[in-house]
Amino acid sequence: MKKILIATDFTETERQQVEVIAAGHQVIYKSNLEVTPADMKEVNIVMGNLSLRHFADVPDLEWIQLQTAGTDGYLKPGVLPAGVLLTNVTGAFGESIAEYVIGAALALKNHFHTYFYHQTIKHWQKIPVSNLKGSTVVILGLGDIGRETAKRMKAMGAYVVAVKRRKSEKPEYVDELHYEADLDMVLPRADVFVLTIPMYEAVHHIIDRTRIGLLKESAILINVARGKLIDQPALIEALEQNKIAGAALDVFEQEPLPAENPLWEMKNIILTPHNSGGFSSPMARRKIGEIMIGNLERYLKGELPINIIDKETGYCL
Repeated sequence: MKKILIATDFTETERQQVEVIAAGHQVIYKSNLEVTPADMKEVNIVMGNLSLRHFADVPDLEWIQLQTAGTDGYLKPGVLPAGVLLTNVTGAFGESIAEYVIGAALALKNHFHTYFYHQTIKHWQKIPVSNLKGSTVVILGLGDIGRETAKRMKAMGAYVVAVKRRKSEKPEYVDELHYEADLDMVLPRADVFVLTIPMYEAVHHIIDRTRIGLLKESAILINVARGKLIDQPALIEALEQNKIAGAALDVFEQEPLPAENPLWEMKNIILTPHNSGGFSSPMARRKIGEIMIGNLERYLKGELPINIIDKETGYCL
């Protein structure tokens, strides 16, 4: 019998599915804040994103199923016992986050954010716009989110340049495929630069002051991955000095974004509270449940779950 701790907000229908799948096993439902050391004693399976402190003493832990695509903190040495399987919900977010990226790019290129402000002060002013069609869109990361973004950008008439880590065939919806070593070469061409790569130690501040400086003044930056990918003070400086045209940020180094952060006051930026995907989107929420429950069924049948994380790279195997 397995002891299964479910620390995610399953619907009643999903709980009923778990009851059938996990019949004969011990299932505990607790939120992250409710979990105690006693709950973690002899636990074999955790479903959901628990605080890392809960894994200090879990000798019987076999598998963690995250409710996110990101693996923030879980891959740091010493956090998890050796041999613990880690899986995520890659495949749940691509479509909904890609819609966010398209919306953000169109909003920034058409200055909707400025017009919304002008509306509040009853100010009539026409501003020159730029088009997504014919733009060069550079996407850093070609996983689920990057692929879905590339498909939509291509359909909008953009020239799509993808940059990824691992070798693969170029999809038909990508005009050019490059690898991380070529990033500095393609950044100066970007009209729109989108970050979709997973967060792991090697890519901390991969977009630093130097790389932000490679972008042209008319470029816009969209980050739907993780805030720590970008050197935030360098980005703030670039936005303040109009070294880039604007940014849409759904993720930040510190969340919630502190009230004193200068990003709040900028007029060439769109800020959203890390809700481009996940539980904010009904479509993504449904897929999250399907992947998590499907993986539970596989694991309890003795099969390998999908989306097993390579602990060296943060990518799915």
